[in-house]
Amino acid sequence: MRRVLGSLVWALLAMSIAVLPFSAVASATSPRPLASPAGALLVTFDIQVDAGAADYVHRAAQAAIASNEDLVIVMNTPGGLLANMQQIVRSIQDVQDARLAVYTYVPPVAFAASAGSYIALATNGIYMGYIHTVPRREE
Repeated sequence: MRRVLGSLVWALLAMSIAVLPFSAVASATSPRPLASPAGALLVTFDIQVDAGAADYVHRAAQAAIASNEDLVIVMNTPGGLLANMQQIVRSIQDVQDARLAVYTYVPPVAFAASAGSYIALATNGIYMGYIHTVPRREE
């Protein structure tokens, strides 16, 4: 099941990245295809943001750096603690400082709420399942 989910995530990520160069909103800071020819490390973040989550992402970030792989976070979180969110963002920055990319994928019917949204914003790109929308401000 995990291999099938991983294949689905990669297919969705590849399709999203393929469309980016043709997007009217693409800019110099748009997410790039995988920075590492070695591939990417896929981690499932299906927990609330707390000390355990911060340690989990830190270990995943260190593994990505050690193997010279980009990091893809498959997120489903209701949010959590501010201090631990900041630790996770620092771990993401460590990967980016190593000239690797970090992406967030929020599958259909999953959440990137509260602290999870800030974590996602720290990554190079956010990809969301078909049910998700980014709310527009009413004029």
